[in-house]
Amino acid sequence: TGAALSPDGRRLAVVTPTEVLVYRRSGDEAWAAAVSRIPLRLPLPPMPQAEAVTWTADGRALLVGGEQLPIRIHRLPLPGR
Repeated sequence: TGAALSPDGRRLAVVTPTEVLVYRRSGDEAWAAAVSRIPLRLPLPPMPQAEAVTWTADGRALLVGGEQLPIRIHRLPLPGR
């Protein structure tokens, strides 16, 4: 339901109702090719209507929020970072 490009422009995070999909682009590869591969899948904690995603400034984690009040922001560290 939302997407965000990493600070270095190499990864794309896409939030769905139950997980975040992280795609990595190699070199000058087109995003169409990058998103055709199997992504890294990060399960979301229970939250009503996961809607928004952004990267931390250092690109080591994602911040995900829901649409319903009270809004809680969940930090999802990326494996191997």
